[in-house]
Amino acid sequence: MPVPVIYIALAIALTLELFFFSIFFTSQLAKMPVIAGFILCLIISVLSLFISLYALVKHSPKFVAALSFIIAMVILFFTVWAYLIPEAGIPAPIQLW
Repeated sequence: MPVPVIYIALAIALTLELFFFSIFFTSQLAKMPVIAGFILCLIISVLSLFISLYALVKHSPKFVAALSFIIAMVILFFTVWAYLIPEAGIPAPIQLW
C-alpha cells in the first residue's frame, strides 16, 4: 500500500524544522555568513510553513500539521527578529535601509 502524499509532505516539513534546530543548537548557524544564514532560515521556514498549511487544508493528522505550522511560524518570527530588527541601540545584522 503506497504512502499518501500528505504524509510525505508532513515528513518533509518536520525534517526541515529538525534541520533548522540542529544547525541552530550545534552553533553551525552562527559560523555561517550573515546573509547565507538568513536566506537558509528563511527558505526553511517558508517551505515548512507552506507545506504544513497545505497539510492543514488537506485531510491529514490535524495535530501534527498544526504543530508543524506553529513551529514554522516561530522559526519565521525568530529569523525576522534575529536578522532584521535592531535591539537596544545595536544595529541589525542585515540593514534594509
